[in-house]
Parts: sequence; structure tokens; C-alpha cells
Amino acid sequence: ESLLNDAAAITLFSFFLGMIVVAMPFDPAMAAKTFVVTLAGGALIGILGARLAAVLISFVADFRLAKVSVSLALPYLVYIAAEQVFGV
Repeated sequence: ESLLNDAAAITLFSFFLGMIVVAMPFDPAMAAKTFVVTLAGGALIGILGARLAAVLISFVADFRLAKVSVSLALPYLVYIAAEQVFGV
């Protein structure tokens, strides 16, 4: 649900901003495409990040501090990747 809300908010915000700043007309087909790409991209990046976290945590299973570091750092890095690639 959160990813769906985020995708809808990002899509609407970018289209309303475009309409206000550069007087871009609203295109429902482009909005739908942007919504689907944002939603699917966020889900894909999230799944890949979760897989990466599982692999990294299994490698450092004996080191508690390393597991905590991976658990804290990886979600932020996945967020940065999603923001740069998909604008999620």
C-alpha cells in the first residue's frame, strides 16, 4: 500500500508541477505510464535490495555489528538507487 501511495503522489506531483511551471497540458496516458513505471521500478528495486540484504547478512552472520551496519545502511542505499534510476 505504501508503494502504491508513493507512486501516485510522485506521479501527480510531477504532472501538477509541470502544468504549473511550464504550462504543460495534462496527458492521462503519460500519467498512467509514469505511474506504472514508478510502481514497478520501486517494487523491483525493493526486491533486489531485499535479496542483496539477505545475501550480505548471511555472509556476516557471525558478526553482530556488521549485521546491524548492513541493516541500517542498505535500505538507505536502496532508496538512493531507486531515486536516481526511477525517481521513486
